[in-house]
Amino acid sequence: MNRYLNHCKINISMCKNKQTLILSLSTLLVAKSPEALRDMLKTTMKYQNKPRLETLVSEVEDARYPELFSQLHEARAFLDTLEDEAQGIKSAEYLRDNLKKAIRQKDMESLQSALDKCVSSGYASLESDIQQARDILELMRSGRGGLTKDSLTILHFHKIR
Repeated sequence: MNRYLNHCKINISMCKNKQTLILSLSTLLVAKSPEALRDMLKTTMKYQNKPRLETLVSEVEDARYPELFSQLHEARAFLDTLEDEAQGIKSAEYLRDNLKKAIRQKDMESLQSALDKCVSSGYASLESDIQQARDILELMRSGRGGLTKDSLTILHFHKIR
């Protein structure tokens, strides 16, 4: 923040006439500190406001604050995720959560549907979850080992992260 304020003071002190001073002051009022931009990025990502996030990413790029590099990288990645989801491509975490939900519901059709989506996604990070869900689905179909809703719950908590 201090560097930001010093930068603004230098710009204002370099003004040679009233008009330039007014222009510099108006720029200062519109300009945002790195902390303010960081907070805005965080809030905008939280609410998944894609149009605002795109605008804000441009603002942060234009501001060129080196201390916002990692937040800018994170915001760009988040935008990519939002774009993928808009195109019907789901993140691995989203698919994993749906798989867990289907297991908790103990419904074979829901589990099969969630499993199919995970398999078709092609995410390597879902391989162990897919295998565990297949095992549980097989146990549900066969009824082997006295599988009950209670034992399915125990399997769920021990096998699925």
